[in-house]
Amino acid sequence: MTVTHVSSSQLNPAELAQIEQVTSALARDYESITPDAHVIASSLVTSKKAATKKKGTRQTSQPTHQLPKEAELAFGISGIAPDFTMNGGSTLVITMQDPDWTVLDSGFFDADEDGRLDNIDVNYPDKSRYWWRLHQVSAQTDRSLQLTFLPRPVAELMDIKGPVKVNRAKRTRAEFLKSLCEKVDDDYGPIEFYSKQLDVKQPIGSGSSTSTTGTGTSSKAPAKKGAKAVGIGANRSSLTCKGRKLTAHQAEICNAILQVGDQLHAPKNALIAAIYAAMGESSISDTVSGGVFQTTGVPSAYNGGRDYAAQAKGWFTGGTSFAASGIALANQGDPPWMIANKVEMNAAWLYHKQDSYGHEWSGGLDEAMREAAAIVEGGGGAGSGSLTIEVAQPYYFRVGANEDYWAAMNRLAQEVGWELFVDGNRIYYDSDMTLIRQKVAVVLDRDDPEVLQWSYDWVNRHQATNFQMNLMCSMFEFHAGEVIQLKGFGPASSGSTAKLPGRWLINEIARSAGDQFSTFTLVQPTAPKNEPAPQMASKTLAGSSGAPIGKLSAETPKTARAVYAAAKWLNDRHLTYTQGSRQLEKNVPEGATLYDCSASTAWVMLAAGFPLPSGLTWGNWAPVSGEFIPGQAGLVAGPGKELTIYANGDHVFFHCHPAGLPDMQGNTVNAGHGHGFCFFPWNSPATGGWGGPSPGAGGAPAFTASHYPGT
Repeated sequence: MTVTHVSSSQLNPAELAQIEQVTSALARDYESITPDAHVIASSLVTSKKAATKKKGTRQTSQPTHQLPKEAELAFGISGIAPDFTMNGGSTLVITMQDPDWTVLDSGFFDADEDGRLDNIDVNYPDKSRYWWRLHQVSAQTDRSLQLTFLPRPVAELMDIKGPVKVNRAKRTRAEFLKSLCEKVDDDYGPIEFYSKQLDVKQPIGSGSSTSTTGTGTSSKAPAKKGAKAVGIGANRSSLTCKGRKLTAHQAEICNAILQVGDQLHAPKNALIAAIYAAMGESSISDTVSGGVFQTTGVPSAYNGGRDYAAQAKGWFTGGTSFAASGIALANQGDPPWMIANKVEMNAAWLYHKQDSYGHEWSGGLDEAMREAAAIVEGGGGAGSGSLTIEVAQPYYFRVGANEDYWAAMNRLAQEVGWELFVDGNRIYYDSDMTLIRQKVAVVLDRDDPEVLQWSYDWVNRHQATNFQMNLMCSMFEFHAGEVIQLKGFGPASSGSTAKLPGRWLINEIARSAGDQFSTFTLVQPTAPKNEPAPQMASKTLAGSSGAPIGKLSAETPKTARAVYAAAKWLNDRHLTYTQGSRQLEKNVPEGATLYDCSASTAWVMLAAGFPLPSGLTWGNWAPVSGEFIPGQAGLVAGPGKELTIYANGDHVFFHCHPAGLPDMQGNTVNAGHGHGFCFFPWNSPATGGWGGPSPGAGGAPAFTASHYPGT
């Protein structure tokens, strides 16, 4: 073989210049990455040893090549390029030269026959809170390896899959994402989750509807604008308020309420609740102090209450003197009676979480609801024929089956236009409008020596966008999601979507191997989206079977309707819980300190005509909760069609939902529903494992379900 030696004197100036340029570039790159290359190589070797030890004996198919040492890995590293982004997880890309495929063939990145990448972690910068996990190895034909690392919290979340779901009524979106992070259990400590609005309930968008008849649910229908409110002038003779026909002035006020609600796209349940509140507060009159909705706390508001259209708008939107928005409460799924009480915040609701108005009707709450619904529908009369109401379906935050936590978290963040991003071991979740108000990371002027190049677009009738800047800085000096203040950049320093001139969010920071500068992409904040509205189902209640519950004596004994009537009566006694007075007496004085869970359940069943365990009756000490089980008192196993008793050794309550009547539970839980026995909606939040739609949830012991034959 002949070797030809070429001296510098044989090269022309252009060739010499090219060689000098390449040599300088290599020297510069080596200078910039060599110290970090040893840090990364050391981390790789240490992590590989830990992973091998954790897996135990290597498989027989392991390559016989010796694993490369730290110095060999460090020498091969030719590029370190981090990329920080506000849209999900950042990356760290390491380029490694492998001219003889020594590293690839050694089995360093897979030491067994499973063919899967080991969990290899890198701490970079050295001794910082930034830990990266190997996510992908790409072998290139130019005999190099490209190693892509993700933040370790992202990798951990990607390893956990669903399904998981949580009702939005119990937890905010941010709290749900935080709970997913808390499920990561490893040796590296918890993931730190930050959200400035962690427990703040976000506004809910307008709803969509589905149709049901009876108690079933049909297929979903597309969202639609609420129908125009029907004028009730021609139908006034068939409509009533507390059993009396509406006057012309009452009809005028009702029309104003319904028209305001229609303009605000209020769901039907909000309309029914508004009419119910108007009937309960003033019998639909503006001549009383405070007006139709009794805004006596602020006499000057709404022209002293005489401007009932403005007052209705305040009622629907949570305006002056109202405690909440009727529309928002309807969108989150509250029933009409509860919406009315929450907006008005009456004493009965404030202290006992009970209805304030139903006692004003001879037929109670059921009759009142039918009157209000009939007015909203524009006719039909109270207490006759069928009734259609809108019911919000529960809305769940979900991680789908086989969906990993990180993918679900990004999907949930994008759904409302919030930013979810990682900075070391910290995960941040906030809206742009929240992030833009944080402390400014740096103020930059266009003439600052650190500012190398910059550009942006300014389109007619729009603010400046697409801002990019090359900035001399250390690799980890700034992070995505921080705020940069610009000065001297023309309209980019004066216009702002958040009315904070010159402030921009760092959307991405990219850095190429060997560069001493980073390329910043800056964005103006965008407004967040509302929480998606729940699906609304139109539920038709049968006329005959759904007749209002009257007096207990008018109901057929040993039926769910009799239980419903007895429970309503005992609820109205406003009892105080006690285990010391459990003797069953027919006449219960109002406000008495009587009955625990088993005694109140026993009282209701006995009053409805059903037998009790051990044949106990009036005058006896009530049976205990553990006796309400199949085989006792004729009870049979499993849920009933209209009545179910749930019992264990600690607690007992019942679920009662006769055809056409609200879905209720009789219970003594102290979760905002009063201290003694209460009869309240089955889906009420905060009842935990002691009631509601999932008996036994929340860490409570499992319940045995039973029912009386025929119920």
